[in-house]
Amino acid sequence: ENTPEKEISPRLLVTLSLTLNGGNGKVWATVKNDFQLFPSTVNVIVQLFYSASYCEDYNQMTMIKIDSIEDLNMGSTFTVPASTDEKERFWMARMRYREDNGSWNERTVSARYSASGEYMGLT
Repeated sequence: ENTPEKEISPRLLVTLSLTLNGGNGKVWATVKNDFQLFPSTVNVIVQLFYSASYCEDYNQMTMIKIDSIEDLNMGSTFTVPASTDEKERFWMARMRYREDNGSWNERTVSARYSASGEYMGLT
């Protein structure tokens, strides 16, 4: 009895980091492709949100910026900046990414920043 052999494809492994920083009247999200085991296309979408007070749900915040990159190579970074508009706010960066045509993954990071873009803590 012949059974067809299953084609085994290598498991893709990508490690991305997401950071939120500020200064000089701006806040920015940076994604870095820290590690990539096999060659693949890494699509990344970054969104920046703000609110006047602490908020855990980006759906209840104001989106101020969105940008994307079709392929973030290993060792490369992708930064999305926004102006603080000279207001102290709670900020959230949301990253959506996928490897090749796989499922979308999501990660968020948040913190409070002053009107000048200085870090003021998590809440």
